[in-house]
Amino acid sequence: MAKRISEIGCTTYFIMPLVEEQFDLVPSKDSVLNSAEKDFDIHLIIEYSEGMEWGNFTTVRDNRFYLNHDIVNFKLDLLETAETEKLKNSDVFALGGIQLLQGIEGYQSTVDRIKVFLEKIDVKHIHFEFANFYDNAFFDYFYEQTWSFYDSLGINE
Repeated sequence: MAKRISEIGCTTYFIMPLVEEQFDLVPSKDSVLNSAEKDFDIHLIIEYSEGMEWGNFTTVRDNRFYLNHDIVNFKLDLLETAETEKLKNSDVFALGGIQLLQGIEGYQSTVDRIKVFLEKIDVKHIHFEFANFYDNAFFDYFYEQTWSFYDSLGINE
């Protein structure tokens, strides 16, 4: 999403866990506002279209299989170390991967840290992106703490 926005001419600031080798993938006019991670996450996405054949099976619709081993992202430690002054007056701040907090003991403290982060940044619009969610207590807590900050919310699957 951010790369597509960058391609149409917007300057994009990333706060995301990247290892050193991944910094080369960021367009030169954009910036990563945090330092490199030592460990990397694994995200495996298999997408297939309607009618594709896999062995003896033929898919009846487009679909996606998503598997991750995310050891960094859900901690959101980057919120405390990012160079947030560069975000001042940005048009949009998007925070994705929020669904990774579900099922984590003590998610309330991480959500509270998100709230503190949102209170200190000065941006025009805020967008939150969930993949899927299954924990209503988590979603309710997240909503109670953050609803006054965001302009849009994406929930997939």
